[in-house]
Amino acid sequence: MLQNGKCSTCRKLRSDGLALLPDDFELPEAVNTDSGEFGVNSRYVVARQSHLLRSDEIIVVSRESESVVERHKIGMLAKITGGRL
Repeated sequence: MLQNGKCSTCRKLRSDGLALLPDDFELPEAVNTDSGEFGVNSRYVVARQSHLLRSDEIIVVSRESESVVERHKIGMLAKITGGRL
């Protein structure tokens, strides 16, 4: 369920979120595991990739297929206002 435009997994993003995944799960190369915040639920891994000078990005990866299923840019104005634009 969405609350303030965010799903429960997105509301729980954290820098150590990848620790919740099994050891044999591999994220696609499109997801940088060195930086960003991650959330995990039973079906998806949600990553917020942070960039200093360009738009942040939300990447959703299927746990079943280990592939990217959604990808959205968060513009500079949305970054300033907390992602709500």
